[in-house]
Amino acid sequence: MSLQVQQGNPEAEDPDISAILNEREGSETAEIADLSALSAGETLAASSEPAISVESVTPSASMGVATDAVLDKRARLIPHAEEPVVLEHYRLLRTKIMQQRAEKMFQSLLVASADPKEGKTITTLNLAFTFAMLPSFKVLVVDGDIRAGNLSRLLSGESLSGLSNLLDGSARLNETVRKSGQIPFWYVTCGNSQLPAPELLALESSRWPPLVKKMREHFDLILVDSPPVSLVADAQLLAAGCEAVLLVARAFYTSRESLKKASQDFRTSRVIGTVLNGSATEGSYRRYRNYYPYGRSNGTQK
Repeated sequence: MSLQVQQGNPEAEDPDISAILNEREGSETAEIADLSALSAGETLAASSEPAISVESVTPSASMGVATDAVLDKRARLIPHAEEPVVLEHYRLLRTKIMQQRAEKMFQSLLVASADPKEGKTITTLNLAFTFAMLPSFKVLVVDGDIRAGNLSRLLSGESLSGLSNLLDGSARLNETVRKSGQIPFWYVTCGNSQLPAPELLALESSRWPPLVKKMREHFDLILVDSPPVSLVADAQLLAAGCEAVLLVARAFYTSRESLKKASQDFRTSRVIGTVLNGSATEGSYRRYRNYYPYGRSNGTQK
């Protein structure tokens, strides 16, 4: 089943992307959410008073290392969103994933894209915020991009030990799983191993699947942020250790050829769907925002 995020005005939909989504054998296209307000590679102005707050959670010593993480306030993350409707969009996406999860029984989900700047890292983090709102639901986010570490930078954790250290054997899982009182989920950074990426890549194929298995013993859902499929082979190795894959594409940016190749690269993996970012016009988003009963007016929440 293919999960397509059709955003706002259907006339704004990217026809090339839609064609690829419908080419998967036996696929169905479901309209699930509007993520146009969180397009890849863009940032929000820093907000001193977020409309959506995240409840502080006291880290559990048995689950990892307590860390003082600081979210990048420029990133288009749920705690920084000025419109409550953004959270509702991600709740819709969460519902679709939960439906797939109930049918296919997976705990580990790789979030991948064909190319850079298509929104997968922001999508990964916002899904983590959304799933962490479920009662007694433990979420672990893993920065699987050991070369770039974009997710780790958003959590101010790029210098910490993490996945690369797990792969080279210089750290154990309970030393790399981190929890901050300001973030309602646990996370593993990309790491700071001194081994070159090719050597880590050679270790990844044998050490990554057992790591994911161990993570599943402690968490209800593991979200793994993947490197772009078109650039390196890491994504396919990460997919081999995960039980499901969620593809992210960006309307009018992701090419037909690159998305088709990404889909083919994951042909041996369980692809549960595709999130399409950035296809709504500003006007259509404003109309939906004005309809929403908890919007903002003159800077105050109604």
